[in-house]
Amino acid sequence: MTYYVTASWNYPSGARVPSGYDVVVYNAAGSPSNPIDYLAPLRQRLNNGGVYSISTVMQPTVANGTYTDIPLSGGYGANATATVTIVSNAITVVTFPNTGDLYRTGDQLTGFINSVQFVLQVEEITMRVVYTTESSDPLKMAVRTVFPDGKSDWVASGTITPV
Repeated sequence: MTYYVTASWNYPSGARVPSGYDVVVYNAAGSPSNPIDYLAPLRQRLNNGGVYSISTVMQPTVANGTYTDIPLSGGYGANATATVTIVSNAITVVTFPNTGDLYRTGDQLTGFINSVQFVLQVEEITMRVVYTTESSDPLKMAVRTVFPDGKSDWVASGTITPV
């Protein structure tokens, strides 16, 4: 049987821009310095992250309602789509059916509702790692954000039981 272990974390705006991420998996009694697997490919991916939270830069002037599957363009990433709720000419709710990939905090994303433009700014990105294992043993993951100056810190997950 194959099990999947998922670790998710958010990277807020206002912090230094990382150059990559290291992720390790270790058994519940272990530590990041003694991993059972090192997910090195993540180290090569610059700011891998989907849109998690936004602020509104430019409001559209359109009828009240909920508009779905709006493609967003701009920024460093790609493939994000939004569902936008408008009340009294203001965006009140934005959800992301597809958070996209490789966005950075501060990216400005443009969308259109009935040919009317709106602009959102990415305030926080979300990271997600899914680990596949044949073992049903409880595992832990640790994530380290690596900065250009080489400094970083491990942030460990709690124990995750594969499901």
